[in-house]
Amino acid sequence: MSSPPRIPCPAWSQARLAALDGGAVRPEGLDEHLLECPACAEALATDARLVGALGALEAPQAPAALDALVQGSVDGELRARRALASLELVPVPAELDDRVRREIDAEAQRLRTHRRWSLALGMAGAAAAVLVLARATGGAPAAGRHWSFEVTRGDGLQSLDPGIRALVEGMSGGALPGQGGEPR
Repeated sequence: MSSPPRIPCPAWSQARLAALDGGAVRPEGLDEHLLECPACAEALATDARLVGALGALEAPQAPAALDALVQGSVDGELRARRALASLELVPVPAELDDRVRREIDAEAQRLRTHRRWSLALGMAGAAAAVLVLARATGGAPAAGRHWSFEVTRGDGLQSLDPGIRALVEGMSGGALPGQGGEPR
């Protein structure tokens, strides 16, 4: 029957590795610990054999094609950098620069105006919906009560008053999903 494997002390693992790196100075206290701990002594001997075996191996040689591939890549990068460095910046006439800046500003203003109109129309549509709902239900709700309604998809919309249906479709972007088209 074999004996259970000995487990080296984790606290001394760095010291054992430092002893293997070939330095002249061994970590303080390691030799005394190795005399007292057979598991650490065995681990150091095993590690030393592995380091020796790895040191005896020949250095691998890269294939010649890899060297040519890397050199070609480096040369291509250098050519690209030289080509970019040789380009001269073309001066842009001030009139053209001003014109482009004005066009960008005008487009930004147009988008801001469009956003404001969209918001105003949306609010007007909501107000109109409230007014139409008030008229359809006979006036404002009683004090302390609120309206609630649900827009359904399907035949329920077909039976709505054409004005209310147009308002609902307008608020949904022109077409309701499931009603012959998707919102625009």
